[in-house]
Amino acid sequence: MKIKSLEVKNFKLFDRKFDKISDISEAVLILLNGPNGYGKTSIYDAIEFALTGEIKRINKYSDELGVKKTEAYDKKILIADETKEAYIKLCLEGVKGKIELQRIYNPQKINRKKASKENNPYKIFDKFERKLIVDDQEIVDSDEENRKLKEYHLDQIKDFYDTCCFLSQDEHLGFLKEANTDKATSLEFLFEIPSEQQKEADRVDNLIEQLKNKNTKKDLGYITKFENEKVELKSEIGSLNEAVEKVTTYKEAKMSYQHLFPKKSVYWDAESMILNGKKYDEAIGEIEKLMYFSEHQEACLNYLFNKPFKDITKPFNGSENINYENNLLEYSYRYYSLVKDEEIIEEKYSAQQKYEILKGNIKKRELQKINWKFISDEKLLDEDMITIIKEKLEQVDRLEKIQGVVSKVVTSITETRTTLMKYVDDAVNKSIINDKICPLCGAPYSEKQELDQKIKAETDILQSLCDDSSNEINKIKDSLYKKYFDVLLKDVENKLKDVISESVYKELQKVKKNKSNINEIKNLLQKLSIKLPEKYQEDISKVDKGYQDLVRNITEKLSKVPKQIELQLISKDFIHEYEKYYDKKEEKFKSVTNELLCSKRNYIKSSFYDFNMKLLSKKNNELKKTTDRLNKLTRIYNELCSYQSAIQDGIKKYKRKIIHNIEPLLYVYTAKILQQKFNGKSIYISTDNDMKNIKFINSVDDNQDILYNMSSGQLAAVSLSFLLCMNQVYAERVLPIMLIDDPIQTIDDVNMVGLVDILRHEFDNRQIFISTHEQKLEWYLKYKYEKTGKKIKSFNMKNLLLQNNK
Repeated sequence: MKIKSLEVKNFKLFDRKFDKISDISEAVLILLNGPNGYGKTSIYDAIEFALTGEIKRINKYSDELGVKKTEAYDKKILIADETKEAYIKLCLEGVKGKIELQRIYNPQKINRKKASKENNPYKIFDKFERKLIVDDQEIVDSDEENRKLKEYHLDQIKDFYDTCCFLSQDEHLGFLKEANTDKATSLEFLFEIPSEQQKEADRVDNLIEQLKNKNTKKDLGYITKFENEKVELKSEIGSLNEAVEKVTTYKEAKMSYQHLFPKKSVYWDAESMILNGKKYDEAIGEIEKLMYFSEHQEACLNYLFNKPFKDITKPFNGSENINYENNLLEYSYRYYSLVKDEEIIEEKYSAQQKYEILKGNIKKRELQKINWKFISDEKLLDEDMITIIKEKLEQVDRLEKIQGVVSKVVTSITETRTTLMKYVDDAVNKSIINDKICPLCGAPYSEKQELDQKIKAETDILQSLCDDSSNEINKIKDSLYKKYFDVLLKDVENKLKDVISESVYKELQKVKKNKSNINEIKNLLQKLSIKLPEKYQEDISKVDKGYQDLVRNITEKLSKVPKQIELQLISKDFIHEYEKYYDKKEEKFKSVTNELLCSKRNYIKSSFYDFNMKLLSKKNNELKKTTDRLNKLTRIYNELCSYQSAIQDGIKKYKRKIIHNIEPLLYVYTAKILQQKFNGKSIYISTDNDMKNIKFINSVDDNQDILYNMSSGQLAAVSLSFLLCMNQVYAERVLPIMLIDDPIQTIDDVNMVGLVDILRHEFDNRQIFISTHEQKLEWYLKYKYEKTGKKIKSFNMKNLLLQNNK
């Protein structure tokens, strides 16, 4: 395959379509001449980008400049105008046909006001889409595209392009300056193993990986799995032997089965059971607990009897906000009397409220508001008296209807004064206020009698302002009070001497919701013949003393349980076990005797022995099979490892042979370009045993890299020689082209003579691109090539670019 043409547009300095590099497939030498800055290197960049999909030096510059891959930029590199389409079209042709590689940039909507990460230099090559056209037909399917590239030997060109095909003027010593390991990596394409041998090597590696994968925790190889399984089986067998040793006395014993808990799902009470070590220990532990309970049956029953009493017995709290849940006994002790007499207290409090209302009605002379039904029900007055009073009050109602306005006001004032004086008399009798100060105006008097006379005189003055109806009303009411209401008031006040206080009533409302719970405590205490107090006590100190006496009384009447046994019952969780196995039923508890439990324990031990002996036999068989498999696989693994070592040795010899094939050419080409040996010495390629390190030396004795001993011009000659070697032994099989960017800048005229002779005579089947800014070199190359009758194409980039931009 040879390059036929190159067309670029909007790429670097080619802002317009540039298609002047054409019809060059028949030319052996393509010269790009002209001053620097007119696109010679850009032509090389376009060819490299079209073939490999990148320009290696661009990425290298980005790395060396410390460009961050997340950094934002205003514009894209390589593209002259990012608002327009840009492309590179490289056409190659050969005996198989014609193939065109295209790299096309399609402009996107651009925000010119803001920098973008999409303009980062590292992302520039991704902005171009690759298209492949074979014999004028575009290949659309990606699999077909890859197949075509492989068919034309262009699928791996990126790996060897810069080593075998291209020497850049600014990176002519790049390969020589690479680390030894990096040189070896760069030359990996040289050591491509024949496909059959590589398949065999991969097959062996894969088998070894399957057998013994040492690098993965989860996906272990077969040998590692069997080794782990063997260790696990040995551990299990050891544990089984220990378990069997515990119950070896039951080896010959044949125990009869008896179901102790027929309606329970108890795994160790089944006739047939699977007991591993943990389950066996749990079962024996459970049975031995039940045996302990059976041995101390009386203490257990006493413990059950005592427990509810001990649960409720707590230190005295004494708080006003005590709650039932946390202080069952104290709460019940303090409030039992209230809930016991709940109905009596409620009825008495209700009547008490009505008495208070009646008292107020009488004192305030609000006779029309009196509840006569209540008076009748309580028998405070007989029915005849009630009838007379009602008739008199009806008479008052009739008189009030004909009463004048002034009289009504005066009557109202008089009644208010009378009511007030009754309250004053009460207050004086209770020594609440002074009886020598007027309650109406606050004036002082020498004695109460004088004050009473003054009030009466004022009252008479008011009465004189009233008409006859008002006086009649007052006479009727005064008469009713003298005959009935004064006496009735005293009876009411007597009734109110023994009352339910507001605090007691409110306490009852709070505690009556727990009435049933309090009665449960009362019933529980009756088992000890202990009663709760029936009289409510508000004095907290007396409540404290009474509660302490109650606790002491309960403690003295509890059944006796030895302290040590009680502690054992707590630690063995007897209450839970009693419910779990015996449903809290005493007869069930007594029916499962210690003898039955002992027999059950022996049955379990016998079953455990039988089960473990069967399991032990099974595990021993598994261990034998695992060991046999492991031994066979280990033997195969060792044989494969030996085979793998032989393959690897063969690969190393193969790589070493390739290096040895390159060395003579490197020696010859270097000598021809330099026109002499370097200090009488040759150039050698040195490698380590594993072919992981490669360096260029001039003596096998000192093993020093040529970078230490050669001038830059001589190193450039070696770099050129190495490119020629690599191109000679590898590139002609895939892409017989070679590109050298301005060699006159790196080697002198004498070296150039040797280089031209090599290119003319030993690379006459190559398509060689050489760029130069020196006209003398151009003339010399034309003269030498034309003398041998070889076809040359020369392009003056300055003239072409200027013409293209017109």
